[in-house]
Amino acid sequence: SASSIAALLEGRKLSGVLINGGGPPAKSDLSLNWSDFESANNLLFAGPARLLQGLIPYLDNPSSVVAISSTSIKEPINGLCLSSSYRSAFMTWYHD
Repeated sequence: SASSIAALLEGRKLSGVLINGGGPPAKSDLSLNWSDFESANNLLFAGPARLLQGLIPYLDNPSSVVAISSTSIKEPINGLCLSSSYRSAFMTWYHD
C-alpha cells in the first residue's frame, strides 16, 4: 500500500527500481474462470502498476525503472493466455 511504501522510504530517494514476479498457473483458455482473470490481473498488471505508482514519488531524477517480463508478450505461449495478456497490458501501460 502507499502508506507502507511511505513508511519504508520516508526521507529516501531511489536511483532505480526492478519489478519482477511470477505468473499464474498454465490453463487452457476454455477452462479459465473469472477468479483466474482477477488473480492474474492483480499479479501481473494491477499489482505492479500500484507498486510503481507508489514508488514514483521516491524516484531520484534521473532514475531507472526495469520491468522483467516474459517472451510471451511477443509471442503467446499455449496455456499462458492470461500471462501473455496481463504482462502485455502492464508493459504497454508502463512504457507510456
